[in-house]
Amino acid sequence: MLSHRQHLLMSAMIWVAVSMMLTARGVVWVISNDPVRHLAAVGFSLVVVAGVLKGRFVLSCAAARIVRHIENLDEHSSFWKMYTLPTYLFVIVMVGLGILCRWAGSHWHIFWLIGYLYSAIGISLLIGSRYLWQAWSSAPQTSPGKP
Repeated sequence: MLSHRQHLLMSAMIWVAVSMMLTARGVVWVISNDPVRHLAAVGFSLVVVAGVLKGRFVLSCAAARIVRHIENLDEHSSFWKMYTLPTYLFVIVMVGLGILCRWAGSHWHIFWLIGYLYSAIGISLLIGSRYLWQAWSSAPQTSPGKP
């Protein structure tokens, strides 16, 4: 059973871990497959801008909904209650789209383009996670002796 603070910490850590995985995979795909590698700096500049904007204006709102959901949970609740059912379903759809993107990248030889997409999503998750980290740092700590 996790406290609100622990749920917030776990959620922020998940967002950062997924962000790092997507960004790293995206960078590797771009560097190893981009037909115009000499323009990769321009591509990554656009990716960073898109990722920051999406993180700031879209994923921050999603993170705020997650924080509100966690704050409404019982003080000690199961790990799996951290997200709502629609959130879990959304994650499943996103994983499916990721698999489809990898398939398309290998069959259509556009891994470099998929790499830019993955990197943008990874950066946006990292920017969006800041809301979760802020909520975690300001959440009251529960005393260790209480259930």
